[in-house]
Amino acid sequence: MTVTVNGKASISDNRTSSCVQYTARRSGEVALRALSTEQTATVMGVTSRGVFIRTASKWVIFLSYEDYCSPLTVALGERPHMLQGLRPAAPMLTAKGSLIFPTADSHIVVPRDAVWHCPRAIGPVQPVAGRVRWLQHVGQIVVVAAQEYGLSPLLPALLDLPGNQTVPASLEATLHTILQLQHSLRTESVAAAVEHARRLLGKGEGLTPSGDDFMVGFLLVLNRWPRLYTFRSILYQFGEQIIKAAYDYTTTLSANLLECSIRGESDERLIRVADQLVTGRPGTPQYVVELLRWGASSGTAAFAGMAAALACQASLSLR
Repeated sequence: MTVTVNGKASISDNRTSSCVQYTARRSGEVALRALSTEQTATVMGVTSRGVFIRTASKWVIFLSYEDYCSPLTVALGERPHMLQGLRPAAPMLTAKGSLIFPTADSHIVVPRDAVWHCPRAIGPVQPVAGRVRWLQHVGQIVVVAAQEYGLSPLLPALLDLPGNQTVPASLEATLHTILQLQHSLRTESVAAAVEHARRLLGKGEGLTPSGDDFMVGFLLVLNRWPRLYTFRSILYQFGEQIIKAAYDYTTTLSANLLECSIRGESDERLIRVADQLVTGRPGTPQYVVELLRWGASSGTAAFAGMAAALACQASLSLR
């Protein structure tokens, strides 16, 4: 049977062998480590694409009905019967690589050979002129596809795209903060950069506000491709201070995602676009379509962050 002692989950072998089991297709490394720890957990949020589970160890696991993976994702590929009718605050347990549903006598297990490892950033970096063309080309695709949703209205101004670059009044302060953030990093002013980034944390609605999604894309590119930047020596200090601020100023889920980003890791849809923008490898149209499906508007905001990060390069002139 399963018991909870002093807030710690403890599960016996005969319990897991007797209850209904569902095997996940893949799992990120962070998610598997959390599932391998005996602890309590609760349902944090339920969406049409999956369920967010908050563990006692601070990590938020995403049970995804899709096949895409990330460090925090357990990819199911479909919606198991055991998850139907699940409600926020429902209690759960994690132990031995499994997520246990005590009231349903069932659990989800992740095989040890089904772990998804975030790919390393490899491949030649395309010349500056090529990066500028690709960035502006993909930016234009995102602007058209997003139809002024989320942070997409910032892209014409950030990337010097043709046409109207006027930013809506509601986003003027955000654009100003982003430009100040870029300048602070180029001049290696860590304290100023942290303060400007902090103003973006928690800005917006939902489990991951748009300002957080922007910073996820921004930090991902900076830390995945540090060799592009003259200020790479300050990236560790900058990232560590952002994470510390994130746990004070925004949601736990956002803070988790930002922690992954400072390690150069994220959802595979973000990884593909980030690497393609830098290396010029084929696949842009499909990669962008997949990225824009990351949350309601999260993919668009994350791309804006990637674009702003790439525009931080001292050698990259968009004008």
